Amino acid sequence: MAITHKIKTSYSIGAVTITSVVLIAIALVGDARAAGMAVDAGLWKITSQGQRAGTTIPPTDSTQCFTQKELDDPDSAFAQPPTVNGVTCKRTNFQQTATSISWQYQCTGAATVTTEGSISFDSRTHYTGSVKTTGNAMGQQLNDSIQMDGKRVGDCPATATPP
Repeated sequence: MAITHKIKTSYSIGAVTITSVVLIAIALVGDARAAGMAVDAGLWKITSQGQRAGTTIPPTDSTQCFTQKELDDPDSAFAQPPTVNGVTCKRTNFQQTATSISWQYQCTGAATVTTEGSISFDSRTHYTGSVKTTGNAMGQQLNDSIQMDGKRVGDCPATATPP
């Protein structure tokens, strides 16, 4: 995968670890651009926070550089389901408009998990989004959510190596 910025939500239950990997909105920009929406490549700051099993996860910030080349192929970069031992995952939905993108993964096997998310761009340099993961792994209910806010903060440093 060309785009590597991700939120990684892992569930360890007994000997089974379920990992739901969600690549964030920047990976989706190419589809949004194809629909007539311009989004800028460059350095993006992503703030994420959420809930896991009823407990608030404090906000975390990260930055990621994205080149136009990386933004031109979001389907292969984003739309591939996560790979987890003992679990088979597939993308069951992917929709996009000029200003939003939504997706859903369904995983079965050692765990039954559904991950769905959406991203809305309100300008060339800002988006908001959310990801929700629900299901059951070895008798444990999963009900997690993450809210994201991304904004372009400048050009990538000249010495930055793209992901």
